[in-house]
Amino acid sequence: MTDLSALPRRKFLVLGGFSVATAAVVAACGGPGGEGAGAGPRVAQAGETPVTTGLAERVRTDAVLLRTASSLEHSAVAIYDKAFGMNVLTGEAAEFAKRFQDHHREYATFFEKATVDAGGTAFTTENPAVDKKIVTPVFAEISASADKGGDLQRMLHSLENIILETYQSFVPQLSQPKLRAAVMSVGAAEARHAAVWAGILGGAVAPSLAPKAEPVTTVKGAVEAVVIAIYQAPQAFSSMGQIPTLINGKKVDLDLLGPNSFSY
Repeated sequence: MTDLSALPRRKFLVLGGFSVATAAVVAACGGPGGEGAGAGPRVAQAGETPVTTGLAERVRTDAVLLRTASSLEHSAVAIYDKAFGMNVLTGEAAEFAKRFQDHHREYATFFEKATVDAGGTAFTTENPAVDKKIVTPVFAEISASADKGGDLQRMLHSLENIILETYQSFVPQLSQPKLRAAVMSVGAAEARHAAVWAGILGGAVAPSLAPKAEPVTTVKGAVEAVVIAIYQAPQAFSSMGQIPTLINGKKVDLDLLGPNSFSY
């Protein structure tokens, strides 16, 4: 530390004058809180300041959950349409598929009305995340399969379980008892759909059980897996697990819907 008492008077005045001049420049540059006096120094920069956009606020209201439910039902209707378009569902499988599709249409209308009653705007189309992350990759595998009928049935079984378990996660998030009861009444119907598909498939719906078609195997003899990246943000009241199924002799894990796939 400099001993000011030991400095010659002339040098002391020079140092003092420099300090005052520096302070004046800093004050002129602005300081904390804005431009002009009392503001802090501004750092020089080259180029333009990048503009950032904050994430949109996502609030999970009753209306959002009901909109998500109707989007799921519309997705189910579209998936059954794609299944019929492959012309491989026959007999009781085709009959139940038609009946279940009609149910999903009714549930979509039910949730649209419930959304409006809850003060929201009805969601009347398919859920984009389901289309991109489930329908597109899974149907690509089914199209390449030698057992399209069996794969479609396993896919539809998984679909009904995805809807059921997503609704199950909605129950503690809904604010009104009547809405919780309504969602679970539809969830119970989805559970019956899944049970019927399990019965048609004879129980061979999980990768731990033998598929009807000969599996595509690796060198070690394990069932080859189709890797679909985890795409759902987990939520407090849903399972962290995935729904496994067999498509084209390969193990496919499908996520339940999370908050990043809700219909806000």
